Amino acid sequence: MNADERTVLTQDDPAPEVPPALLPRAGDSELARRAAAAADLVAGYGASARLDGRFRLAVADLARAVTGLEGMRACGLASDIADAALPALAEVVERVERELERAIPELQAERREIEAARQPARRTRRPRPVGAPKQ
Repeated sequence: MNADERTVLTQDDPAPEVPPALLPRAGDSELARRAAAAADLVAGYGASARLDGRFRLAVADLARAVTGLEGMRACGLASDIADAALPALAEVVERVERELERAIPELQAERREIEAARQPARRTRRPRPVGAPKQ
C-alpha cells in the first residue's frame, strides 16, 4: 500500500463514529419511567374501594406496553411501529398522570379514615395506688 492509497485523518475530516458501548434499556426512557411510576402509585391503592380495579390493571398494562415498545425501538425490532405508537401512548400516560393528581387526595383521605378506624380507642387508665400489687 503506498502513501496515496492510505487514508489519513486530518482536522478537516469528521471523527469516525463509534457506537455506544452499552445498549439502551427500555426502562431508561422518560416515558417508560413515568408510566411505571403511575402503575406503582395506582398499585399502592389497590385495596381501595374507591379505585376502579380495571383502571389499576389498565395502568399496569400501559406501563408494560410502553416499556415493550421502548425495547422494540432500542433494539431495532419494528422500530417504525414503536415510533408511531409511542407518541399516542405518551398522551395516554399524561392523561393518566392528570387523573391520578385529581384522585390521589381522595384515596389518601380514604386510607387515613381506614387506618383511624383500625386503631382501637385509647382508654385512660385509672392510676394505681402506690404500693398496690400489680395484676
